[in-house]
Amino acid sequence: MGARGVAAVGLTATLAGFAGLAPAQEGGPDDGGDVILDTIEVTGQGGGLAAGTTEGTGLYAAPATNTAAKFALTPRETPQTVVVVPEQVIQDFQLNNMRDVLNTAPFVNVQSERNNGVFYPQARGGEQLNIQFDGIPGPGNIGFQDALPMDTAIFDRVEVLVGAQGLLAGYGSAGGVINMVRKMPTPEFQASAEAGVDTDGGYRLVGDVSGPLNDDATVRGRLVAAYDYDDSFIDYAWTRWPTIYGVVDADVTDTTTVAVGAMWTEFTSSNGPAYGMPTLPDGSFLDLPRSTNLSADWARDKRRGWTAFANLDQELPGGWELRGSLSVFHSEARLLSAIPEGPFDAANDDSYLIYGQLEGWDVNLYSLDGYATGPVQLFGREHELMVGFNGSRTENRPIDGRAREEPLETSHAFDHDPTTVPRGGDPNSWPIAYPAMDQDLNQFGLYAGGRFSLTDAVHLIVGARAGSYSYDDPTTTFDTQDVTPYAALTWDFNDWGTAYASYARIYAPNIWYRNAEGTLLEPQQGHNYEVGVKGSFFDGRLDASLALYRMEQVNIPQEDFAGGLVCDGWYCYVPSGNMVTQGVDIGLSGEIRPGGTCSRATPTTPIPSTRPSLSTSSTCRQPTTSAAGPWADRSATRE
Repeated sequence: MGARGVAAVGLTATLAGFAGLAPAQEGGPDDGGDVILDTIEVTGQGGGLAAGTTEGTGLYAAPATNTAAKFALTPRETPQTVVVVPEQVIQDFQLNNMRDVLNTAPFVNVQSERNNGVFYPQARGGEQLNIQFDGIPGPGNIGFQDALPMDTAIFDRVEVLVGAQGLLAGYGSAGGVINMVRKMPTPEFQASAEAGVDTDGGYRLVGDVSGPLNDDATVRGRLVAAYDYDDSFIDYAWTRWPTIYGVVDADVTDTTTVAVGAMWTEFTSSNGPAYGMPTLPDGSFLDLPRSTNLSADWARDKRRGWTAFANLDQELPGGWELRGSLSVFHSEARLLSAIPEGPFDAANDDSYLIYGQLEGWDVNLYSLDGYATGPVQLFGREHELMVGFNGSRTENRPIDGRAREEPLETSHAFDHDPTTVPRGGDPNSWPIAYPAMDQDLNQFGLYAGGRFSLTDAVHLIVGARAGSYSYDDPTTTFDTQDVTPYAALTWDFNDWGTAYASYARIYAPNIWYRNAEGTLLEPQQGHNYEVGVKGSFFDGRLDASLALYRMEQVNIPQEDFAGGLVCDGWYCYVPSGNMVTQGVDIGLSGEIRPGGTCSRATPTTPIPSTRPSLSTSSTCRQPTTSAAGPWADRSATRE
């Protein structure tokens, strides 16, 4: 079997990519013989999500994606910037959570929030990305309050559509969408186990069993269990994270398949100061050991929850397909923090105060998506049509945010002991810092579109979504409707290259942002324009893309610093005027040569009305293997 090297780079106006460690396989150029790539045979795939299945293919490039539209298109045929992180990349680079995946995905920037794993995925000048599971709306942002940490052991691939998803999305961001596609049962039995350790004493265990549940393989099941324990280099900081996922699908008839599944996870962490380390009055840091924890050993971040889903796939006459999906998501979070308050006392050099904070929320999300796709004959050519309906209801039930008005302790950085910090009584009895406010968001829409073959090489995609949005809390009721059109033209100028141009309307209600009068800001609105060229090489093993984009938006929330801290102890917001963000996406992903792996990153972030910033880094590593399967030393990428 030939050795193989992999790389993925992207330039947004970025050059970033799958930075990691790829395994070597036996044989290769060092043996003096020919390099023979694995034979890949993919069977039993239909349209939609199944057409993009990456498990078992060994590919570092995706065969298909339907995140931009419900048509099963290759990345080259998709008329927007799209990134797919396949199962093989997740396995070989040990991308065990969504933060790891998005840190390697070209065009995506991961913005941290606090020190507890919460983060915001962004693209194209800081625009946040929405998330989906199997193409239906997911909860909030990946690491934000109403989401849960996601172990990638349950996913077949992660698709990232960069730019507005105006054709399918409801409440949406101009940055794009992250679609996490779950693993499904396999028609043949397979089982795998994984064990790994890191240099700080952490370890990871994963088991995955899949196969038929009857003799005819018309009923299939899959069970995935993962346990991740991270013993941090920070004193008294650790993370414990079990996940269980199960799914069963069945061929009810020759043309009907149903699937039901569920996932449960619980994330518990004691990870040090939630907001980082205090500084001296001049902003400089004390020369403290890297392991210093200025918080308390009883500080906890506890998040747990579950999701359940059901899918129906129905083949219809004439090559049409019908798919329906229902999903229920529930999460609970409680964050108890001991916060070191800076700056350090200038006279005593290292003294500081520690305050307590308690916050939490319960979230319920109900989502649905149903659509039909199929071919039609018109003017002597075959075209594709789709029509569908999607929607979701989010119920956010936060608890009263509580904080100690008096410090828990005055401590000194160089001799601080996290085990001696007092709690200051029952945190549930601390004074209320900001009262809880229940929030409900409903969004529903009808969408329709077509992919029309104007010639063998030229295709036109047009469509629109008519959406309805409503929001309620104890002080505000918001209701609006809008239509978001979408249009794109692609031209296959040869057997490996495609040029395209696309347009999508941007519409996102500002349901979380208020002005000084307590009124919600008007919805964000705008336009997303993109032109580019894509190429697919080596039988689809390597994808390349170049895109120029321009986003024009109004009503972007901006903090009102001039108004002071008058909105629940923080700044209110004011809407922006016309904001223009434009830039370049250059991407390369897949297998480029046999042997080792190299990655180069040159990220350039486009900022409205300013010059972009530029930085460059390069990495080359020697491939390795292990007896239990390929996995990289996690300490190499520990933050």
